[in-house]
Amino acid sequence: MARPSTKNVVLIFSLSFMIMLSEFAIQSEGLSDYRSIDLTGGYYDAGDNVKFGFPMAFAISMLSWSNELLNALDAIQRRTDYLIKVHTQPNVLYGEVGDGDSDHACWQRPEDMTTPGTAYKIDEQHLGADLAGETMAAFAAASIAFVPMDSNYSAQLLTHARQVYDFASLHRGHYQKSIPGAQKFYSSSGYELLAPVKIDTGGVRTQFSRDDKFRRRPNPRCQGISQLVCQIVFVNKLLMEDKFGDFYATAAQYQKRAEQFICNCLQKGDGNFHKTPGGLLWFLPRNNLQYTSTAAFVSAVIIIALYTDYLAPKHASIQCPNSIMLSFDLIMLAQSQAGYILRANPNNISYMIGYGSRCPTHVHHMGASIVSMKNDSAPVSCSQGYGFNRQGPDGQDGYTDARTNYQQAEPATINTAPFVGLLASLA
Repeated sequence: MARPSTKNVVLIFSLSFMIMLSEFAIQSEGLSDYRSIDLTGGYYDAGDNVKFGFPMAFAISMLSWSNELLNALDAIQRRTDYLIKVHTQPNVLYGEVGDGDSDHACWQRPEDMTTPGTAYKIDEQHLGADLAGETMAAFAAASIAFVPMDSNYSAQLLTHARQVYDFASLHRGHYQKSIPGAQKFYSSSGYELLAPVKIDTGGVRTQFSRDDKFRRRPNPRCQGISQLVCQIVFVNKLLMEDKFGDFYATAAQYQKRAEQFICNCLQKGDGNFHKTPGGLLWFLPRNNLQYTSTAAFVSAVIIIALYTDYLAPKHASIQCPNSIMLSFDLIMLAQSQAGYILRANPNNISYMIGYGSRCPTHVHHMGASIVSMKNDSAPVSCSQGYGFNRQGPDGQDGYTDARTNYQQAEPATINTAPFVGLLASLA
């Protein structure tokens, strides 16, 4: 039997981590107040035992665009089945199960949860167009992913995407006002209904993450998808084929801003992003690998595929302020970021937990910090677990392998999902 490639092994690690979080969410629901509504399933967001709808929807979108569908479909469907459950009516969407504050004050295995599983929703009285838009993105992207494998399921997902879009359009508001507890953990910058894309008032994008959403009705399969992962494919494809009609100028403006982001990643722009001495793109102190993985994902999965198909045959390129960049440059960017994360860094450490001879061993994760149920099934109370003290490396490549180091050491689905796409494109 042929030995699997390094990147395929890491893909297995990544998808296994996400499926593990799903199993926890199915089997260990705590003291849920679901009453007659089945809100079991889905994924916990990170090292805690709360299901936040905002990052869950983002991760579905990323996996659906990952070009790793054969292996990722199971992980996607575990989430979309849950989203179908929580979208109980056209204008009702449950966006959170559990409470971040009480959960963080009680360090327990998922199987031992004693914290309340309070369920929070958005509806016509409790608005949340931003959460609805992100959820619509997940439904729409997944509907594309399932077309070759299950056309009926794909059609079901697209129906939910249309319903959630209509809800967001007619009942606009910020979801964190309806679900106040989410603001501390996954706040939203807002929402806009623009044609055909969301363009930040601040100009050039400084990062891409779970908090990207925008929508336009005529293309229901490209609603709310995190910016470059969906729109640059369709926008550039239509631009190249001269099929954008009246929206050509707006599409061209979007294309320009998207390319400015890539130029800044490549250190060839007017506002280059910080790189650590070891070469990692670094955006924010907390959970930086979310932004690094997504930026590299954009380059590898979307830009490479697009420019290979549409620009390379025409000998086109990306015009940066200080240089002309070719598809080769984008590939090198993606490879360098993936390599850094997997060990090619000054610390000689793999930031993929469980992969490589040297990786973090003291992760900020409840289930990983307490003895396994298989070894000791005795219940663990809040105070018996790890003593909670009230996420990759810092801007200078430094990393502390300590469970208290939640800014660097907490695994999360919003990191893993774009990383799956990055690795799949390079495999």
